[in-house]
Amino acid sequence: MEKKIGAIQQGVPSAELEMALAAWLDGDFTQSYCMEIASRLSTGLARQKKIATTINALMLRNPIMAYLENFKDEVRTILREQRSRPLLFTAITCGAFCFAYDVTSIMGKYFHAEDTLAKGFIREKVSQIYGSNRTVDIALKAVIPMFASFGMVEMKESGVYIIKRQEKYSEAALAVYKQSFLLNNPTYSDKDDIMSNPYFEFIDKK
Repeated sequence: MEKKIGAIQQGVPSAELEMALAAWLDGDFTQSYCMEIASRLSTGLARQKKIATTINALMLRNPIMAYLENFKDEVRTILREQRSRPLLFTAITCGAFCFAYDVTSIMGKYFHAEDTLAKGFIREKVSQIYGSNRTVDIALKAVIPMFASFGMVEMKESGVYIIKRQEKYSEAALAVYKQSFLLNNPTYSDKDDIMSNPYFEFIDKK
């Protein structure tokens, strides 16, 4: 049975995700502010609404936010640490969308052996989980540029990506990233050897 992708039709780059997260941390995240953020990314109302839907899913319908609620000071510190932010932003995205988690895991699996991955190859592997349809294409068009914006991958040439392994990140950022894995894999606990999973290929093991 094919998995459902969820409400991700437009990507949210790191700068706009940071704006939304900062507002959430301060208790100031509102729908009007959400649309204000969306308007930074598009002048078209239809697209703005799709972006706002993604932001709402990230901030308000995301199970990882219940975890972050208990560590707001740590999250504020992570936001000030350039090398820790990619893990935080990716964790939030993968906490909200299992599709994003699966894309990350697939890329991690094949980056373990390959220096570059083509978008077409990623799509082929993702389609084995979600089916081959236009919705997959739309979601990939949203998710992969988000990961590039976060600093997890880099486009080497059109449609071809290289991995950017994370270094000198904080333990707090790693803890959030681990939590996003556990949310997507409820049969695991933090006592298991989860760091060997392809999801953690993006992390330079200290």
